[in-house]
Amino acid sequence: RDAQESRGLGDVYKRQRERRRIRLCYRRSGETSGQWLTADPYGLVNKAGSWYLVADVDGHPRMFNTSRIEERDPLTDVAVLRPD
Repeated sequence: RDAQESRGLGDVYKRQRERRRIRLCYRRSGETSGQWLTADPYGLVNKAGSWYLVADVDGHPRMFNTSRIEERDPLTDVAVLRPD
């Protein structure tokens, strides 16, 4: 958790631990600006030295490279997670 907080991921980690939705402005690879979306977070994973947020968007699984999250807003809504 300390490594996550040092990279500014403390609020993302907190949202997934609380099972709360998060609104993200995410810039896809190759794009110049991000788009807003609402994510239902499952957790953070480190893959090959990069942190990723694992979440559902509209019920579909996604992985977001946290270095491309431009802005984020915590929401009070409970995350809608798949049972499996």
